[in-house]
Amino acid sequence: MSTLDQYSNLGLPVTDSLVFCESFALDHSATEAGRRVCAGETFSRFTIYLFLAALLQNFTFSAPEGKPIPGLDDVISGFSVSPPDFWVKVVPRN
Repeated sequence: MSTLDQYSNLGLPVTDSLVFCESFALDHSATEAGRRVCAGETFSRFTIYLFLAALLQNFTFSAPEGKPIPGLDDVISGFSVSPPDFWVKVVPRN
């Protein structure tokens, strides 16, 4: 028995390519796993959460009279997708 025949049937999945890869193995991007995780990612996510929570606790957000808020379908497409400009009334809470 040659060396190739000895290792040819190890119960591993085989396809027409040289390398078989399960789809779940590709579900992680470079920023989410492994040794290249950004050290500040957890800190920045936590900071954004606290900042948004503080804004919602201390201010009331509403549309000014006569100025409608655009719908979810009114987006500006280009390199990235963003909502159109609109006015927001921000009032401090008591």
